[in-house]
Amino acid sequence: MDWFSSYLSDQTQAFCANGVMSGPIPVTCSVPQGSVLGPVLFISYRPTEDVTLIFDSHQVNHHLYADDKQAYVSVPVNNVSLARQTLER
Repeated sequence: MDWFSSYLSDQTQAFCANGVMSGPIPVTCSVPQGSVLGPVLFISYRPTEDVTLIFDSHQVNHHLYADDKQAYVSVPVNNVSLARQTLER
């Protein structure tokens, strides 16, 4: 159980907007994307309902497919900082 817990803890993600990379952001839910165990964990955990609630509560658009998630916001091209703040929140 300790190994399994360590596999899912201390995960981070980052995003790139207009060529500027965000800092690492802690991932507090879901399964690491691209991992060998990802599909199995996704099927057993089924986090999509919780994730959509989180996206919706922060007014973030999203697409979900299998174990893949895309989060995005639409802002004027001169306001990339607003998009970054929204996605980091």
